[in-house]
Amino acid sequence: MVINVNNGMRHMNKKIYISLILIILIVFGWGLTRDRYVYLSGDTMGTIYNIKIRNNNINNQLNNKIKVLLESVNRQFSLFDESSELSKLNNLSVGEKQEISQDMYKLLSEVVEISDMTMGSFDITVAPLVNYWGFGKQDRDLDQLFNDDEVNKKLSFVGMDNFSVFAKDDKYYFVKYSEIELDLGAVAKGYGVDKIADLLISEGMSDFVVEIGGEVKAIGDKSGKETGWNIGVLVPSYNNEQGYSNVVNIKNMAVATSGDYRNYFEYDGKRYSHMINPKTGFPVINDLASVSVIDEDCFRADAIATALMVMGKGQAIKWVNDNDIVAFLNVRNGDDIIVELSDKAKGI
Repeated sequence: MVINVNNGMRHMNKKIYISLILIILIVFGWGLTRDRYVYLSGDTMGTIYNIKIRNNNINNQLNNKIKVLLESVNRQFSLFDESSELSKLNNLSVGEKQEISQDMYKLLSEVVEISDMTMGSFDITVAPLVNYWGFGKQDRDLDQLFNDDEVNKKLSFVGMDNFSVFAKDDKYYFVKYSEIELDLGAVAKGYGVDKIADLLISEGMSDFVVEIGGEVKAIGDKSGKETGWNIGVLVPSYNNEQGYSNVVNIKNMAVATSGDYRNYFEYDGKRYSHMINPKTGFPVINDLASVSVIDEDCFRADAIATALMVMGKGQAIKWVNDNDIVAFLNVRNGDDIIVELSDKAKGI
């Protein structure tokens, strides 16, 4: 199935883009019967979280619990907070071992597995290159970019085999083998979505949608008459214009999108995105504009979508079909976007 989508939609800035995500979700997936639902929202991870719960009997402290949870996630996984657990791991000396939280152990174990599955296309050790290209903690210096020697020097510190995690006697440990710097930005929002969903379930909620910055998880049903939730799948644009190619019905699943159109710089007439190929050290340049993935875990969908962007269309299509992944690949075709579906996506 191939869908042609024209990008002739109205211009909007980034804040309006976030609002459009919410509007589409409300219209297509959240319904208009507000009296039957509870809405919660707030700021997190440089964006907004939005939650819709099909339940009128909500504890008044629930949103406070969510805020505390998200603050904890930031304290663990933020690259920009020098006191975060992640920053402390990045500051370890080579060869040093550090006890880590169960959450950190679980997440790092999972991303190692995803990196192996995707043949290294997903790699959380690319932080030195993210910084070099001006998408991280340091400013971009165009005069210093595109230096092969400098890129190769940064690449020498990239690779998932430069660290390990293990469990022993009910404790969890991280060992650093090289001067690496980890960056969990590709999965942080998805992980936050998963943690909120777990909290809501533990609080007795069974029907809800959680969204952080466009990453979504839908649990249960929209209503007694409607199974699951309808969620819009993004079509990208380089002009801050946004549309939706498909509306998918999901239940107890998550949708995450990765793209090269949200954060980029231009140099000599070319666009260079924030997505770094961990094999070449350069920003990803291929025919994929964005990828949306559906998975049981939002952080896994996040990671897989990122890996597919690195692969490019040909390898990505083969990989998702070989691995039975639900994916929507938005492929550039001149001024238009061609939406290509994985085999499993065609059946939903």
